[in-house]
Amino acid sequence: MLDLELLEELVAFQKYGTLSAAAEHLMITQPTVTRKMKKLEQELGVTLFNREVSNHITLNDTGTLAANEAA
Repeated sequence: MLDLELLEELVAFQKYGTLSAAAEHLMITQPTVTRKMKKLEQELGVTLFNREVSNHITLNDTGTLAANEAA
């Protein structure tokens, strides 16, 4: 079963634009958000982020769709 907290964090990432800002809003650490986003990708079996630039990620089309549906 999918953890709704993971979706909440995905929506926070979409809203705030960075893992650090999402983590601050959620009052957890940035590495925790990173781990949870990787876990969400594994559970869904899809890639949600573009990781082309070092230390900067963005939502890909699938991630945007998932975040919009979760909001």
